Amino acid sequence: MGRRTKRTAVVLIGALLLLFCLVELVLFSSGRGTDCSEVSRNEKSFPTHSPSYNGFHERAHLNRCPDALGKNVSRDAIYARRRLRSDDVCFQSSRDQVYRMAEHDFTKTAFCIVPKVGCTYWLTLFRWLHNDTLGKHYTNPFDMPRYQVHYKPNIMKYHRFNMTSAPSFLSDRFRFMFVREPYARLWSAYVDKFILPDYWNVDGWKIAKRRQGATKSQWRCGNDVTFVEFLDFVTNTPVSKMNDHYMPYQQLCSPCLFRPHVIGKMETFRQDTRYILKQMNLSWLSQELSDSDTHSRHEMHMLIDDAYHEIRYKFFHNCTNTTHIASRLWTVFQINGYLPKSVRFPWAGRGHVDSRALKKLVIETYENRQPKNKFLYAAQKEQAMVDAYSAVPDSVMQKLRELYELDFKMFDYDPMLEILYRKRNVG
Repeated sequence: MGRRTKRTAVVLIGALLLLFCLVELVLFSSGRGTDCSEVSRNEKSFPTHSPSYNGFHERAHLNRCPDALGKNVSRDAIYARRRLRSDDVCFQSSRDQVYRMAEHDFTKTAFCIVPKVGCTYWLTLFRWLHNDTLGKHYTNPFDMPRYQVHYKPNIMKYHRFNMTSAPSFLSDRFRFMFVREPYARLWSAYVDKFILPDYWNVDGWKIAKRRQGATKSQWRCGNDVTFVEFLDFVTNTPVSKMNDHYMPYQQLCSPCLFRPHVIGKMETFRQDTRYILKQMNLSWLSQELSDSDTHSRHEMHMLIDDAYHEIRYKFFHNCTNTTHIASRLWTVFQINGYLPKSVRFPWAGRGHVDSRALKKLVIETYENRQPKNKFLYAAQKEQAMVDAYSAVPDSVMQKLRELYELDFKMFDYDPMLEILYRKRNVG
């Protein structure tokens, strides 16, 4: 082929590429596929395990569709939008992995585990499906004690993998994961793990030991860690050494690798869970999600059992007692919006508080609370988080935004959350 022929071929190829780009531009600007309902129809089939299953037009369009529950927006359209949102950010992500995944062969499902985002609910269900209940029979999976759910499984297996080691069965599974607003996830981790005793012997003592001039007698229990100290510890810990309760999502459960059919959110947990249960042919379990009072009572009972079970271990014998733990539980129930903030714990002077007596007291206080306005207690819960973050220095908040930058982008959360930043002077 001569030089002139080569030049002609190059010119033709360039012209074809230019023509293709012009066609793409015309199609996009014409608004093709700009109806949310059309996306819903087109996204009825679930994505494959292929790392790329979405086009530019759908991504650009779905970013304008509301991620909310509306009469004209189907669940399928919402999940399509969430998948496309995360897909758009995948090119910025590196070191992706799935840290812990559970699967069930009969229901053909796989659940990527993210702590502090409905994790206990789904682990309970998957252990029950595997009959991995320490030899006990439960007609209702949610009768299983909370602490038992988090024991190392005997039958059910956890899977961990990266881009080069994904299990072959994954493409044959209905895959789902849950995420949560990053600031709320961190606050929830602190409340559950440091106000209560779960992590005093894990990271609590490490955090307390970082205090200037701290003696061993002062830090050995790790039972008085503040929220600011906790966040400072998180932002100064390498991600590779971070506990999974505060690890960023792409190192825990990267959607770029896991390719979920459904990305559920804690903010829409009931609706998302009902949808997933239907896919698993387990819709009968949805009734557990209907009654918020039943859920609140169950949650308080489980937390009491969990905390009292925890302090039986030797580490805690010189660090706390049942009265101290009962008082901490009372505080947590107020933070979570179950008990009125105005009602003080009445048994602070007792030498011992029995767990059964505490359950009775807590439920009576819950049932007799006035006014019985769920929005009031939701506001109380939100305000507890706002108050906690108000003490966090701007420098630490900036580190949080940097650490969880991809979490904010990938799952459409605001790094400058208005309720936390309204009184801050941040440029």
